[in-house]
Order: sequence, then C-alpha cells, then structure tokens
Amino acid sequence: MKDTEPITKSVELRSGSTRAKVSPNGALVTNFTVGGIEVLMPDQICNIGGKPKKRGGVPIFNIAGLQHQKQGIFKLDIDQHGFVRNKKWKVEDHTNDQVTLSLTDDVETREQFPYAFHTEMKVTLKEKGIRWNWSTKNNGRLDDRMNADMPSADALHPYVSISKKKLQPILLALIQKRTGVNQAV
Repeated sequence: MKDTEPITKSVELRSGSTRAKVSPNGALVTNFTVGGIEVLMPDQICNIGGKPKKRGGVPIFNIAGLQHQKQGIFKLDIDQHGFVRNKKWKVEDHTNDQVTLSLTDDVETREQFPYAFHTEMKVTLKEKGIRWNWSTKNNGRLDDRMNADMPSADALHPYVSISKKKLQPILLALIQKRTGVNQAV
C-alpha cells in the first residue's frame, strides 16, 4: 500500500488468530491479541507520583539524552525516554500482517537532538507472535559541539497485562515453535 494521503489512524494487522493495532502516533503497538487473549495493557495516561505518565501498549524509546548526560558531552533538553514515542510517524507501507513506519528529523527534534536522522520500524505479525525490525541512519550532526557519531539506545517497553496462567501456554507454544522442544516455563 502506497498512497498520497497520509495514514493517521491505527493500522490493523492479522495473522491467523493473532491480531495487532499499530498507531502512527509514536509507532505504538496499542493492541496485541493471541487466540483472542489481549496480551497488552491498554494505552492510557496514569497519575504516577503526581505527574501524568503514558502507560500501556508497546512504546518505543530512544534514550540518547541520557547517554550524552552520562558521557558529560553536554546536557540535551530531552525526556528520559527520548522523543520518538511522542512523534507522529509516517506509515510507509502496510499489508495484512506487516506495517512499516518512518520518522525523519524535523525542526522540533533538532531542538532537542542535533542530528539529522531517519529511523524506520517494521512490525510484522506471525501466527502467535510479533516481530520488530528497527533501523536508524545517521545523516550527520547539526551542531559543532557534537561528535559525528550519533548516540542511539533504542528499546521496546511492553506493558503485559495477562496473568502467568494465561501467558504460559502462549510462551510454551512460542518456545516449542522456535526450538522444537516442549518444556515448562
């Protein structure tokens, strides 16, 4: 799928009995079900320590700001978990079981992070599974204070909501499928 109109709502993915929704707002996987069981906590705003915090789904993080502060280069004005989860991503392509999203630096990101970059995330649904492929290209520094090497520490943070009793058969099936070994978790 390639359109001239940008996709602004969640993309639904399907593979067998596995379903997911991926929002271009932060490239967030908002829902993931296996065999009708919702695996993730819903995306929501929670009051934590008197401050509103986003929780739920599978947010992505880029924590380069912390790296710079720890390396002592200079402090960047960047959230603890970076900015990529707060940006609108572009849906580049999608099929029934896969979506590719991208994010390129802009005026707002360059104020916090003085690098030109392009990052792409592909989310692929499999029968009883989900896979992320993420790549980021450094297109150069935008500030003489910075090294040419762009720091990046990308991570996923799944908020799992199901009990161990419901999760165990799913994990067992995944382990058996990947290894051919039937073992207890």
